This record gives sequence, structure tokens and C-alpha cells, in this order.
Amino acid sequence: MFKTVFQKAGEGQKSTKGFTLVELLVSISIFVIITSVVFLSQGSFASNLLISNLAYDIALTIRQAQIYGVSTRGITGVADADKFNRQYGVHFVSTGAAIKYYVLFVDRDGNGRYNANSDSGNGCIADPVDHNPECLNFFRIERGNSIQKFCTIASRCTNSPLAANRIDALDIMFKRPNPEAMIKGYKNDLLVSSPSTARIIITSPQNVTKTIIVSFIGQISVN
Repeated sequence: MFKTVFQKAGEGQKSTKGFTLVELLVSISIFVIITSVVFLSQGSFASNLLISNLAYDIALTIRQAQIYGVSTRGITGVADADKFNRQYGVHFVSTGAAIKYYVLFVDRDGNGRYNANSDSGNGCIADPVDHNPECLNFFRIERGNSIQKFCTIASRCTNSPLAANRIDALDIMFKRPNPEAMIKGYKNDLLVSSPSTARIIITSPQNVTKTIIVSFIGQISVN
């Protein structure tokens, strides 16, 4: 009797089967594809985010120099008449390799350019050989990003093969009471260009690029 009852109770139940090998392989393939797409998208997003942050950091440093230059930020170690009458700027230099830093500076000696002895390529020097420190803040570029080149005009970039006088250093400066930018390009320590626009092109390890544009009217933009 009991056997008959159990047999009848189980008659309506169907046996449960697992995945077949084909279904399992298809499921794994779909998972791998989705994971790969998400991973690649995440990497691209992160690269874009980091290079965008760097671009805006550089733009904000140039804006900081502009604020210092047109405001009443005084400096020490100069005559009282010049204490509030010095230019502030941002300095870029090509070392023959990927450009990995830039400098916020004050033109302490009043010669209209950055004192190259004020940093070591690794940071500001408190007391350079001429005892005239102009480096205020040293900004290191990391995570594989770099300044690909900087230009005053199209043919005068750090890596342009078109012009014999292509620049290897760039100063963007501001002086009170005007917000206009003074842009100067140098090659072998000689001034070769004083243009109306400067461009700083930065790049990521994934070849994502951004351009910071500074015009002589003091406008700073990121493209």
C-alpha cells in the first residue's frame, strides 16, 4: 500500500536536469564577452578621466599665476617698490624625453623670464646658485601621463621637425594690473617667439590627448 502511494505521488514529478555542455560553453562565452566590454570601457573611462584631470590641473595652475600676477600678492627679498610689481607665471621645459613636470614661479629678479636654476627637475631649490629662487610650486606628472609638446605657433612645437627654431621652453606670465598673458617661447635659452597663443598638449599611455590653450587676452581653455 505504501509503495503504491509513493509511486503515485512521484508520478507527476519530472526529473531535473543540469546544463548541457553546449549551454555551459555558451553561458561562459557570454560572460567573458560582457566582462571584456566592461573592462575595456572602464579602462578607457579611467584614462579619459585622469588625462582630463591633468589638463584642468595645468589650466588651474596657469589661472593661479594669473590671479597672483594681477592681485596684490607680494614677495620677499626685493626692494619695497618691487614687492608688489613682479610677474607670476608657469614654466614648461623639454628635457629631450617625455615632459614630466611644470613649475609655478615668480619673476623675482624682474628679467621677464623663469630662472632655470630654481628647480632640479625633481623639485624647487630653496637656494639656487644665484641665490634667487623663483620656483614656487613644482608639479610632477605621474601615472604614465606626460606633456607631449607645447607650441607657440604650429611650426614651433617642442617636437616639430618643420622649424629650425622650434622652442624647447615656454613661459606664460601675468603682471598687474592687466590680466593679459605674456607668452614667450625659447630655444637654447634664446627668445624666439612672443606669440598671441600658446598650446600645451598632454597625452595618456592610451594615447588620449587634451590641449590647454592660453590666449594673450588671458583666456584659458581645455579642448
